[in-house]
Amino acid sequence: ADTAHFTNCVGLFEENHKCTVSDMAVILEAAMDKNIFLIFNDILYDLYQCTSAEDLKNQFLPRLKLLLPFSYASILLRDDTAEGPCLSSPICYPEDFCAAEEAYLKEAEEDQLLWLIHSREPQLIKESDLIPEQKRLSAPLYLHCYKPFHIFDSLQYASVYQQQFLGVLTLFQTREDRPFDGEDMFHLRTLGTHFNAVLYRLTRETPRTFSENFTKKLQKTCS
Repeated sequence: ADTAHFTNCVGLFEENHKCTVSDMAVILEAAMDKNIFLIFNDILYDLYQCTSAEDLKNQFLPRLKLLLPFSYASILLRDDTAEGPCLSSPICYPEDFCAAEEAYLKEAEEDQLLWLIHSREPQLIKESDLIPEQKRLSAPLYLHCYKPFHIFDSLQYASVYQQQFLGVLTLFQTREDRPFDGEDMFHLRTLGTHFNAVLYRLTRETPRTFSENFTKKLQKTCS
């Protein structure tokens, strides 16, 4: 803040302190931006420490709630045993949400957004931007799978790495959550780049292969 003046940095009263309401708003905004940056870095650290699906469920997804407003989350992995693109193996937070995703997998062909599994590059969509509320909340798929959890909206991220579809990360909201906004989508897209690399490591590479490839990329970047 350009017009603020403090004679100490610990908050003790001083007659020479000078700070307007506008100054405090600027200071608070800067503090919040810094806090988001720190949270984002902490989430990235936890993400790259993940070595299993259990780690994604117990470490990554809970930490993600510090950055984005959601009540439930799931990761549906690509099913390589199927003839075409298909989803399976739900990783859910909290654990009881697996009931919704297990029910969804039985009726996934009814999903109007299932085209995401054919992506050859990362895609992020907000469900309410594509499907009107009345149609969304009256669909049989919603009534059978998500109504018991009072789901209202979702962000769905198709994870793709080296043009290989890996799965879908979905963040689900109830009406009690703050609505998703453009900044939330920006954060998820940015985080998605790292999520794609980690998910590829967990589902497609051995740890040694991933380490070797990561080292080569790092050396190429630094050279």
